[in-house]
Amino acid sequence: MKHLVFLGLMSVFLVTGCYTYTPTQSNNNPYKENQQKIQDNCDSFKGKTKKTLLLNWGPPITSTSDGEGGEVLTYSNAVRLSYGTYRVTVHMYINSSGVVYACRVMQSVK
Repeated sequence: MKHLVFLGLMSVFLVTGCYTYTPTQSNNNPYKENQQKIQDNCDSFKGKTKKTLLLNWGPPITSTSDGEGGEVLTYSNAVRLSYGTYRVTVHMYINSSGVVYACRVMQSVK
């Protein structure tokens, strides 16, 4: 399953390589569709245990406190494209009972 998640994320990254990025296109974000797919994948873990998340996604790059007795696990991946580096960062929020209660997806191109 871990490989399927990795392959899914990599396919999203590869698809974005087909887009032409123009920073002046503020209303036309070609990454919005990919962000929604990643967000949907994250949302599928809400209500599941930290153990299930770790078994599917592997260890995070960082783990910090959420300030309420839980933690925030951070996953990140970057792909170099002809016009810059496309990075996706996902924050998975785990409550003090070890259950995923939220997630946040961020993308950037530099």
